[in-house]
Amino acid sequence: MFVDGKVALVTGGAFGIGFCIANELLQNGLKGVTLVDVDEAKGKDAVDALSLKYGKGKIIFVRADVVNKKDLEDAMKKTVEKFGHFDILINNAGVMNDTIWEKEVDINIKGVVNGCILGLEEYLPKYNSGTEPVIVNIASTAGLTPLYFLPVYTSTKHAVIGLGKALAMRENCGVQKVKLMTLCPGATLTTLIDNLESRAFTPRLTETVKHFFEQYPEEVTQNPESVATAVVKILENGGNGSVWVVQGGELYEIEIPSFTDYKKLRQL
Repeated sequence: MFVDGKVALVTGGAFGIGFCIANELLQNGLKGVTLVDVDEAKGKDAVDALSLKYGKGKIIFVRADVVNKKDLEDAMKKTVEKFGHFDILINNAGVMNDTIWEKEVDINIKGVVNGCILGLEEYLPKYNSGTEPVIVNIASTAGLTPLYFLPVYTSTKHAVIGLGKALAMRENCGVQKVKLMTLCPGATLTTLIDNLESRAFTPRLTETVKHFFEQYPEEVTQNPESVATAVVKILENGGNGSVWVVQGGELYEIEIPSFTDYKKLRQL
């Protein structure tokens, strides 16, 4: 099993999907994990909960803002200092709130870019335990199908998918011998979607959000544990540059076509 004996760092790891990913990795034999988040209280609670379940010394929390590259680098340094190596980076931290779109862009794009630069160019190639290290970027199905009431959030997740595809190419990941994959969760039952109508891009769209979710049956939603399970599965089986969707608990790989595939669709 790939996860067994490895060391991971999970951004946005204090609660929600990030916490569930850390839990699932530990359950599959992970040696150690660093939880990165800005919420110190929840971070401490997360360490306590996971330590009670898996034993002390396997989990550390580092308060870091992923938008601040120095913060994130400090977390990676502490990971290596604590556990001796570093094999898996999960860029999970994200915001889903177009009313604070500047902050949303910073966290959802700049935070992932910071993680990829530090992980790919510095820490994973140098400090892995001897097998191919991996980066998993958490995007969203909104990066594949636009949410009209969250256009900025939609654009950030398109960016995460594009970043992953570009970095996974031979000239980047191939040279550094790091594997990079992207996971796109569908609607997941976390605080991220609580009171979503209050997070619409403009007040004009607020009421439309309520009607949007009425169009979809309950089975398309999923628990954060489903996303965590998906992460472990793609770590075990996914190829470099692959893009995955987990929706309603179902995991499948998708192919993003080249624009040249559409050349004969409608030429003028």
